[in-house]
Amino acid sequence: RVPWQSQTSGQYQRRVHGGFGGKISRDHPIIGAVAVASRRLNRPVRCKLDRLGDHIKTGKRHEMFFDYRVGFKENGIITALDATFFPNGGCTYDSTLGVTGRAQTFVDNCYNILNYRTVARPVRTNQPSNTSMRAPGMTNGTFFMENVIEHVSRASGIDAMLIREMNFYKNGDMTPYGQQSPIRLYWKFGKL
Repeated sequence: RVPWQSQTSGQYQRRVHGGFGGKISRDHPIIGAVAVASRRLNRPVRCKLDRLGDHIKTGKRHEMFFDYRVGFKENGIITALDATFFPNGGCTYDSTLGVTGRAQTFVDNCYNILNYRTVARPVRTNQPSNTSMRAPGMTNGTFFMENVIEHVSRASGIDAMLIREMNFYKNGDMTPYGQQSPIRLYWKFGKL
């Protein structure tokens, strides 16, 4: 038994960066093991994981199932989107709610959809928990929206690149979060 009240303990992490691994909550078991070992040995203890160990410890991105309805005009302009997200939280929700919330905020991506709604229904399963990775939720939300664009393209018979261009935010348009989107400027330079 470790009398924590009388002890001071610290964790020093050399570098965090942002590329790999779940740094929100997945380091607790390692910190606990290092703290107990340090107390037992009465000296500082270092634990360094190789990349494989880090991936085993941190898990992976959240898988998400999306159920949606999309409304669009014959010319390919998207008028409405109603989506429900079902993220696989694994056996604990860990960072599921935060990741899902971020996925919802990235649904519009760079497209001006005047009427859209997203609902999240996290699912607890018997699988290992998933975790946050670089840009948590952004990959899920933008990947979902690009699939919607492809769906509209197939259903309307209009090329997906034209569907994208027609639905981009225009100069002066505001995102749901009060930001102006410069996507048309970026798109113009990307096509040069």
